[in-house]
Amino acid sequence: MIIRSHNGGYLLIRQTDHALLSGRFAAHWGNERFARPEPFESCHLAAALHDFGWGAWEKQPKLDPATRQPLDFLHVSAPDHIALYRAGIAEAVRRDAYAGLLVSMHGAGLYRGRYGPDPQSRIARSPDALRPAMLAYVAEQDALQAQLRRSLAPVGSMDEFGRRAETNHRLMQKWDRLSLCLCTSDLRWAPEGHLAPCPTGYGGEEITLTLRPAWPSSVAVSPYPFDVTPLVVCVEARTIPASACADEETYRRAYRHADRTTLTFEVHSA
Repeated sequence: MIIRSHNGGYLLIRQTDHALLSGRFAAHWGNERFARPEPFESCHLAAALHDFGWGAWEKQPKLDPATRQPLDFLHVSAPDHIALYRAGIAEAVRRDAYAGLLVSMHGAGLYRGRYGPDPQSRIARSPDALRPAMLAYVAEQDALQAQLRRSLAPVGSMDEFGRRAETNHRLMQKWDRLSLCLCTSDLRWAPEGHLAPCPTGYGGEEITLTLRPAWPSSVAVSPYPFDVTPLVVCVEARTIPASACADEETYRRAYRHADRTTLTFEVHSA
């Protein structure tokens, strides 16, 4: 759950809806400067499903016991977090093996600094008591990814297959981060941001995307990676009053019956 303050209460965006927004970016990625992701359908599905496992958690969302505020996606306990990603990865693999490979890379990457030189990975930041379960989960995903690569890669092309999968994983991170930028920020006050390194295709070139919020609900992206400008996208949100957080059952009831609103964003070329 993505939580934002709103009119003295809260605006809630489900992770599953944020993921669908990521899928919209994947569906329109590609133009004369940026290569279309391939295999297209699998990459699109992976982006749209990358947080699918949150669906079960979102049926029974929780309050933060320390603050009595709605618990957001950054503060869900490690056991719950691992369980929901395991379920989401399994569903992605069931639907499409290549999409499942990318979703597994995403789910493991959350614990490994997104496969980059990040000393502040979730494992590094966690108490010692939680690390064995995290390491076991990551090892499990490594084994799953190796199995999927062996089954999907054409004979004699394992290295090239792996490089393209890594590129698609990095692209999925950018679709994810752009969606989070829109879902988590009040664009009236959001600073300029950057997404890097961003692949332009499968030849190894990577560049930095610059995001410039243009109040109140649009963002300019440079260089522009989509096939249409402006790209108009939407995400569903719910609003609840602060009084709905008196206790967890009251919060869940308010969440189920919350007013729904559609947030519409315009992404355009700078």
